Amino acid sequence: MIGQRYFHPNSPGGAGGQPPELMPAGAAQGSSKPRLLLVDDDRETLEICGHAFRSLGFDVDTAKDGVEAMKLFQKGKYAVVVSDLDMPNKGGWVMIPEIKALDKNQKVFVYSGETLTDIYRQKIRADACYGPETYADLKAALKGLLTEKV
Repeated sequence: MIGQRYFHPNSPGGAGGQPPELMPAGAAQGSSKPRLLLVDDDRETLEICGHAFRSLGFDVDTAKDGVEAMKLFQKGKYAVVVSDLDMPNKGGWVMIPEIKALDKNQKVFVYSGETLTDIYRQKIRADACYGPETYADLKAALKGLLTEKV
């Protein structure tokens, strides 16, 4: 699961809409919306987080594990990949280095209950690691990640 704390567009500071600062890197062909790949083995998390990311202006593709995610990743460009770490079949610990091997500039956002120390110790090369408590925190973290210079 992508962390124990869920966020929702109706939480404090969680206004919906399409922030211009998150556009249009990684936009799908024919769309001005950036694409986001959301990877988690928990169906409820995919639904809740998928809704939240859509309200931020993303086109969202979802995958239940790293195997599905790699198939989607190889078919198209994503502004950001958001992933849990512990999943069956292929977890984020394995999938994220594979993504970085295919595209070293791909932005990867780990949203997990794991500690930052664990993430760096495993050297998965994630760009950001966060377990935001509110929708506004998540929005700010994504904005920071997507506006970084590569």
